[in-house]
Amino acid sequence: MHTIAAIACVLACLPSQQAQAKTYQLTFTATHFTSVLAPAPAPQDPVSGSIIFQADALGQPVTSIGAIDLSIAGHSYSLADLAFENWQGAPFPPSYTFGGKGNGAGGVAPGVNDFFITLSGVSGYHDISFLYSVAGTAQSSWIAYNYSDRFASDIISSIVEIPTAVPEPSQALLLVAGIALFAGRLRAHRKT
Repeated sequence: MHTIAAIACVLACLPSQQAQAKTYQLTFTATHFTSVLAPAPAPQDPVSGSIIFQADALGQPVTSIGAIDLSIAGHSYSLADLAFENWQGAPFPPSYTFGGKGNGAGGVAPGVNDFFITLSGVSGYHDISFLYSVAGTAQSSWIAYNYSDRFASDIISSIVEIPTAVPEPSQALLLVAGIALFAGRLRAHRKT
């Protein structure tokens, strides 16, 4: 009975081999914004930011968002402001949309602080668009885009995988020492 308990304890201490979502960082700079509704200069041009998110693999659905670093015209966005959508069905390539919750991740309402960024064909994405609006500017919102087959603006972006932490050798050594100590105590207890 003690042997079974010892084996169960050792197995519980071993690292899990379950697949874990990978962490990615999307970094972008969008410039040369065009007014969508009424002619007006963009309140901020360029706009730069980054979003950290998790997915099983690039091109697979986003499972969560870890952080955002984005300020537009004096408004800093937080995780509480952010939503996302995954587009995974034909005829479209896998796509991600990150945006404000005000009008849904894929929509922007003029006159409020809101935005979205869409990357189409994520694993080898070709099309990207960024749209934003600012509180107090009810007549317009502004868009920048790179569409491989139609329009060209200026959005520079990258998605990189953030490596997961690897246990320190000292942690592994401590785990092995603890298991050896436990096994030695169990063996000594059996002899008595």
